[in-house]
Amino acid sequence: MKKEIEEEILSYMRSVGADKFRKEGEWNGYEVYGPDCDEHLIIGPFAVLVKGDEVREMETDEFYEWNRRDPFYEFLKEDSAVAPARRGKKTAVPKDRLVAVTLKKDVFRLRPESYTVARYITDPTSGEEVLPEAVRALEKGKKGADTRRRLAVLEGDTWEEFATVIIDKLRVGEWKREYVDKTALDGTQWSVEFETSPLSPRPSAINGSNAYPPRYKDFEKLMKDVCDYFGESEKD
Repeated sequence: MKKEIEEEILSYMRSVGADKFRKEGEWNGYEVYGPDCDEHLIIGPFAVLVKGDEVREMETDEFYEWNRRDPFYEFLKEDSAVAPARRGKKTAVPKDRLVAVTLKKDVFRLRPESYTVARYITDPTSGEEVLPEAVRALEKGKKGADTRRRLAVLEGDTWEEFATVIIDKLRVGEWKREYVDKTALDGTQWSVEFETSPLSPRPSAINGSNAYPPRYKDFEKLMKDVCDYFGESEKD
């Protein structure tokens, strides 16, 4: 990035109390930059658009159009009040150790579809940044040659937003290990795997057949939206 472009972006950031910026993504041919700060200093919508030598503040209507595409936006606006605890054996999903989430639909059929959202982690042996086992297995084709797969690797604040949404808003840690409608003979089978550390012997799994935990449909839509928005698709 040209020095003069960087300085112009910084001048916008300083106007709202931030002295650093980060790239938030791309929108309508522009690069989108926002404040990189520990505290929420901004009152109202704010972002900076860059296209070539053009640098300008994002208009309010543009900001809301941009955020409507953000898969986390509506969830993060929700009331964060703690929901009442539910009975039954629950799935432990510690947010600070979560490294990958995989949703598999129709897993007992010929052509399952899977969505994996992950982040880079530090290998405890080599100290290098690596992908979690769920992603490495997916990349090696261990899911089967006849599987449609989508992958999104998130970094930094983007991963934190994803983890906050699924654990604090959708409360996946309160889901039970299994949801089965025993009266249905056929239908949709699904599985969700949570990988929680590079040393975990196996992911924590939740399985279902024609029955679902609370807010499962929101979770399924989020996984699809995140993979569409941040990731890539692959079909063998």
